[in-house]
Amino acid sequence: VFSPSGKATNFSFDAAYGMLNYKTEKINFYSLHDMSSIDIQSALDLEGESINFPNIQAEHKGVIQLSSLSLKNAISLKTKNFSMPATESYKINFDNANIFIVDLDKVYGLLPASFMKDELSILLSGNGLTKTYDLTLSTNLNLDIEEFIADSIYLQVSGSELFKIDFNIKKNSPLILKMYSDLKHIELTSPLNSLSKNKLVRLPTEVLVTNLSNPSIKLSNQKIDMHIRDITKYDGYISIGKKIPDKFKGFAQEPGLNIYLYSEVITEDLLSSVFSKNSESASVKLNKIVFDIKNFKFFNNNFSDVSGLFDLNGSEIKGSLTGDKLNLNLRIDQTGFIRLEIKDSAISNTKFLNSTKSTLDAALNSRLIVSNSSFGNIKIKDLDVYLLNNKKNFTANNIKLSSNLISIKPFEK
Repeated sequence: VFSPSGKATNFSFDAAYGMLNYKTEKINFYSLHDMSSIDIQSALDLEGESINFPNIQAEHKGVIQLSSLSLKNAISLKTKNFSMPATESYKINFDNANIFIVDLDKVYGLLPASFMKDELSILLSGNGLTKTYDLTLSTNLNLDIEEFIADSIYLQVSGSELFKIDFNIKKNSPLILKMYSDLKHIELTSPLNSLSKNKLVRLPTEVLVTNLSNPSIKLSNQKIDMHIRDITKYDGYISIGKKIPDKFKGFAQEPGLNIYLYSEVITEDLLSSVFSKNSESASVKLNKIVFDIKNFKFFNNNFSDVSGLFDLNGSEIKGSLTGDKLNLNLRIDQTGFIRLEIKDSAISNTKFLNSTKSTLDAALNSRLIVSNSSFGNIKIKDLDVYLLNNKKNFTANNIKLSSNLISIKPFEK
C-alpha cells in the first residue's frame, strides 16, 4: 500500500508505505511527516497558550494487528534550531533535538540548548500522547539571581545558584514551570531578620509559574510564602517570616497586594517607611498589611507581642496595633489628616517627642485621643487635642486633658 499524502491522528504525512499480510493479519507500515508548529499546537489543544513549537521532521514505523486493532510503533523526530522565550529579556536557544515515541504513548528525548552563557541538556519525558498527555521538560540551570531580582531597601540578593527545572504540559491543565533549589550559594540581606540569609546556609525553595502569557507565581520556603496571581498588577499575597495564620487566610484572596509579616524584632523606621511618599511600594496597589512582632522597638521603647492590621485600600489608611502595654488605632484620610487614638498603653521613654528627626514627610494635621495611658511620668486619664505643625509653627488646639500632673479644660464652649 502506498499513499503520497494524508492525515492520521491529527497529523498530516508526506508519504506512507504499508504491506498487508493476509495470513498473519498484520500491516507493517512506514511514514514520513513534516509537521509545522501550528499543527503541533493544534494537536495538543493549546490554542489558549503561546508556545513557539519548532517544525519537526518525523519517521514512523510500526505494526497493526487487524484482528485486535492493536498497534506497536516507534517514531523518531528531529528538530531544527529554534528558540523559546524564558523571560521578557532572555530566550532559550535549542539545537537539533532527537525525540522518540513508543506506541503513541511514551515519549523520550534529548534537547541540547543554551540559556545566557550556559549549555544545557534538556530531557523530555511523557506518556498518554493520544489521550490525556502529560509531558515534562527537565534540566538543571545555573542562574545569577542578581540578573532577575533588583535590589530594594527591603531586600538585596547576591550570588548564583543551580536550579532544577521542570516544565510540564498536560491536557486540560495550565502550563506549569517548576523550579527548585536549596539556595546554598545565595545571600539575602534585609533589615528584616526574617528575610536575611547567609551564604552556605540551605534554604530549600520551590517556585511555580503558570499562565506564561500573564504569569502567576508561587514561591515557598521557610522565610517566604508568596502567590502573585497577576504579576502585571502585583495581585496576590506575600507572607514573610512564616505562613499566613488561619485567622488571616481570607485576606490573601482579596484584590491588590496583601502582606503578612512575622518578625522577632522590628523598629519604627521600617514600619514608617510603608507610609513614606518615596516608598518603593508607591507604584504597587497595597491592599492590607498584617503583622505579628515579638519585639517592637519604638524610640527606645520596647513592646512585646505586637499585632497589627493596616488597610491601605481606597483613599484612606486605617489600622490598629495591639500588644503588651500598647494599643492604638490610626486613621489617615485623603487630605492627610491623622486621627490617632491610644488607650491602656505605657510609653516610658518620650524623648521622641523632642526628636529633630522627622517621622513624617509632610506637615502634621492631627487629632490625638488618649485614655488610661502613661507617657514617662505623666499618667493620662483622658486627652483630646488637635495638633498642627507646618514645620515653622506648632500649635495644640481645643485641649482637654485630665492627668496626674495637670488638667486642662475650657471655661466656656
